[in-house]
Amino acid sequence: MSLPELKKGTTIYALLKEAGMELQDWPHANYPRQNMRWAWVEGDIVVMNIWMHKVESPAAPEGSYVTRYISRGQGHVGEETDRIYQAVIERNLPVQVILHKEKNSNLRVLDSVQWSAEYEPSTGEITLTRGKPVRYIDQKGSVDSTSDSEESPAVKRSRKLREMAMVRSSGTCELCGKKGFRTRNGAIFAEVHHIVALKDEGPDELSNLIVLCPDDHRRAHHGDDAVELQQAFVKIRNTKNGVMATGS
Repeated sequence: MSLPELKKGTTIYALLKEAGMELQDWPHANYPRQNMRWAWVEGDIVVMNIWMHKVESPAAPEGSYVTRYISRGQGHVGEETDRIYQAVIERNLPVQVILHKEKNSNLRVLDSVQWSAEYEPSTGEITLTRGKPVRYIDQKGSVDSTSDSEESPAVKRSRKLREMAMVRSSGTCELCGKKGFRTRNGAIFAEVHHIVALKDEGPDELSNLIVLCPDDHRRAHHGDDAVELQQAFVKIRNTKNGVMATGS
């Protein structure tokens, strides 16, 4: 999907309103063209300025546009922007972007597609990816099945199944409903559990996987109600995805 065409004469103030902001605390309400900020956050709405010449085009048709910024160390405005970067990760917020032609140009547009963010705390670099799906990580590491690392067919299959389970649940505990937390690099962490353990001849199938928060995962293995929990997991899978072979 190509980037939108830039429009002439639209103010940043008008584009922030288009993004859904009320702007009651807008510091330049009387002079909306006088703006020195690089990013804004209001409630759960985040908008960032990005320059067209810093956007990397996708290498393949199915790829995404990407851009990177470091604001840390660039004075008061930079530190304020860096705090917004961190809030985006901590609160798991999508990002809307205003695309600009170049500095001091009045060619700009609010992109209708949301961007996702990853943040490196050691450097302060934020990576924005247009329309990129959320990344997940579980107790065994990344569940991204597109990894280029050398892996056996069995390991690749396991990674793919874990990824499918995490995407299915959106990284949310399927027992208590607790949402997974954001890691420092922007991925969402939760844990994937075999309802019937592999050692008990449980199938390594998506229907035998359930996503849990760390507390419920520990209960499933060590709690005095482990048997009751397993029965609850089976009911959850049966309800959401049809009948499965329980194996026990």
